[in-house]
Amino acid sequence: MASFLGKTIPVALAVVCALSGHPAFAQSATTPTPPPQQQKAPGPDFATHQQKELAHIGQRIQIMQTLQSCIQSATDHAGMKTCNETARQSEQALRH
Repeated sequence: MASFLGKTIPVALAVVCALSGHPAFAQSATTPTPPPQQQKAPGPDFATHQQKELAHIGQRIQIMQTLQSCIQSATDHAGMKTCNETARQSEQALRH
């Protein structure tokens, strides 16, 4: 019996692997990819949008640096909790 299973399992595994590469099986296993979007040439709106994004990232970095400094200077869990709450409020204010 052991020699039968020893030969059957690798053969069955090879069959499964071979069938999974078949196009009929591959389509059902993967999700269709959307068509690529056309790239627009950067215009005047792009530069403005880029500057706004960079400013927003800078503000988020500042919040995280302030949080890091606050956590480093905290002496107990209550202090760390206050740091996290302050950072959370800053992030919420930035979103609105």
